Amino acid sequence: MIERSNEKTPYTAIKNKVLRSGFLALEELGLYAVMLSKPDNWEFSEFVLARELGTSQKEVHGILKRMEQKGFVRERSGRYGTVWDLFEMSEQLPDRAIEPRRNYTVPQTTAKAFVDSVMRKVRDSKPDAEREQKDEPEKPEERQMTSEEIAQAFFKKAEELRKIAAERKAQEQACRNAQNRV
Repeated sequence: MIERSNEKTPYTAIKNKVLRSGFLALEELGLYAVMLSKPDNWEFSEFVLARELGTSQKEVHGILKRMEQKGFVRERSGRYGTVWDLFEMSEQLPDRAIEPRRNYTVPQTTAKAFVDSVMRKVRDSKPDAEREQKDEPEKPEERQMTSEEIAQAFFKKAEELRKIAAERKAQEQACRNAQNRV
C-alpha cells in the first residue's frame, strides 16, 4: 500500500526534496522509484520486488530495512505474508536539499591523473611477465573536460580493466585445470 500526498497521475512524480536531499542512497532511491510507480493498492513483497528487479531477496530486504530506518517504508503482515507499505515522504527527511551543480567541469589533467592512477594500479598488480613497458607520460593539455567526457573516459578505461580481469581469470582457471590434470 502507498500513502500518497496527491491525486492519481499517469506517471510517477518524485518530489525534488526526496531526490536532492541525499538522504536516500542510490539503491534506496531506485527501489523507492520502482515502488512509487505501482498502483496505490499494491502490496510489496520482497520476493516479488527481487524477481522484478532481477536481484536477490536478501538484497531487497536490506534496502527495505534501511528505508524503514529512514521512515519511507513500514513492514506489516499482509494477505500472503510480510508486505511493505511505502510513504511518499518521510518525517525524517532533512529540510535542506542539496542543490545540483550545473555545468561542472574538471580540468583534463585531474581526470587524466585519476585514470592514469587506476591504470598504474592495474599494471602494478600484473605479474612481471605480463607487465608492459611504461610509455613516457604525455604532456597534460590545458583544456577542460566536461562531466560527460570524464564519464566516457572512465567507462572506456573500466572496460579495459574488465577485459584484463577476464583474461587474468581465464589464465588462472587454465593453471588450475593444468594442476588438476597432474
